[in-house]
Amino acid sequence: MARVRTKVLRRLRAMRDHRGAGAGEAEEDGEGE
Repeated sequence: MARVRTKVLRRLRAMRDHRGAGAGEAEEDGEGE
């Protein structure tokens, strides 16, 4: 179940980053521009 949860979190963060609303949060993941 942990793996599924990780995938969901990644998807949510990806959506936020795509919207450009989580610029600061993206730095934590290291996947932001």
